[in-house]
Amino acid sequence: MVINRELLGIALKKQYGLVLTETQVSQIEKFITELLLWNREVNLTRIVEPEDVVYKHIVDSLGIHRVLSQNNILPGKTVKLIDVGTGAGFPGIPIKIVYPWLEVTLLDSVNKKMVFVEHIIKTLSLTGVKTYTIRAEDAGKQNVHARKYDIVTARAVAKPCVIVANSINLVKPGGILVVYQTKVEESEQVELRNQLNRINAKLTGIVNNDIVTDKETFTRNLVVITKT
Repeated sequence: MVINRELLGIALKKQYGLVLTETQVSQIEKFITELLLWNREVNLTRIVEPEDVVYKHIVDSLGIHRVLSQNNILPGKTVKLIDVGTGAGFPGIPIKIVYPWLEVTLLDSVNKKMVFVEHIIKTLSLTGVKTYTIRAEDAGKQNVHARKYDIVTARAVAKPCVIVANSINLVKPGGILVVYQTKVEESEQVELRNQLNRINAKLTGIVNNDIVTDKETFTRNLVVITKT
């Protein structure tokens, strides 16, 4: 399989203004290659065309760029991020590659997926990454995880209210929960705001990150919740 390195560079620059190093491009290229090879034996993704993986997994995962920029989260200070329900490593692995200064934890309850994630971490020689095979709601009850993270991400896992219920205890006071969603209906927003009012958290914003390819435009929003 051939990964279009030029397409990757163009897509990230157009979407976010990001220009990656040669090492970062090579790491993402290797990640995609390994993902599609392993996917023949282990069910990791339904997206199997390399170009689709670039847009629908890599570019989508890096939507966090908009949130980091808006919240002035920059290199130079310790920032801990945990990706819950990481699956095959999305969005956590692309985030770690592009923002190596983040301390990243990857969490999923499915062992076969975590085996692949650990293989990728080793293959790409990534440092400052931890993995745990556990459910988010259980991790939030453990001292090692509870209220320890500046950023919690959850991509295509469940509706925002469910993710809040399962993951908010991982967020430290002042930290943020970022939920990757498609369209967020008005009724969902009302339900979410009511839920957040009961747990000392607030809906900071819904950041649009629609992604345009040569074939289609697909809707993506990032629901940003701040724990007060």
